[in-house]
Amino acid sequence: MQVTHMTTRSATIDLDPSGIIWITIKPNVLETLADVDANVAAVLQIAIHTRHSIGLDLRAGLPLRPDVRTAYAASSLERIMSALAIVVDRRGFSWLIGTIMVSLTRQRVPMRICTSLEEAAQWLHGQQKGR
Repeated sequence: MQVTHMTTRSATIDLDPSGIIWITIKPNVLETLADVDANVAAVLQIAIHTRHSIGLDLRAGLPLRPDVRTAYAASSLERIMSALAIVVDRRGFSWLIGTIMVSLTRQRVPMRICTSLEEAAQWLHGQQKGR
């Protein structure tokens, strides 16, 4: 039976019926390198070696430490990611973090910053149809 939901100390990870993996960062949690390992492992377990579009909801998250940001960038998530929508709040830290993530990441997959889950889902569904 495929796992479709996992919770870690810093995030919830869900596979929706359309095949999008949604990662929601929990509020007021300063992520550590151990969180990176746990979150990446959870996503990989849900993905079961299949490429998926990913929605990353950063709206409640705290800014990432540089070492944590680097660890995410170097993680193996890219092998299962076909597109990435980063959901941010225009008025919060998440907008800055999302913008930095997109500008510093070697974009091997389509990426987009969105300001709502609905916008992210619509864009990700479009990316799935375009494959």
